Amino acid sequence: MQSRQLYIFIGGPLDGQALSIPIEQDIVDVQDENRAAKRIQYHKRPLDVNGKQFFVYSIADVSEEQIDKVKTRWQAYFR
Repeated sequence: MQSRQLYIFIGGPLDGQALSIPIEQDIVDVQDENRAAKRIQYHKRPLDVNGKQFFVYSIADVSEEQIDKVKTRWQAYFR
């Protein structure tokens, strides 16, 4: 059985959601709900919050505004 952890997603259709993902998985590939032929990749990346490092999944062109919005929404999780 694979070990899983809760990760927060930033950007794209999963923006702001938290999903349980296998720890070893570095990329999550999802279907774009608006375009059937398009797939979106989220890459695992570190995110520094209040001097602590957390891992999240984000799309390649995520903006600082999106990151700040997710940090605010999930501030209790990041403590």
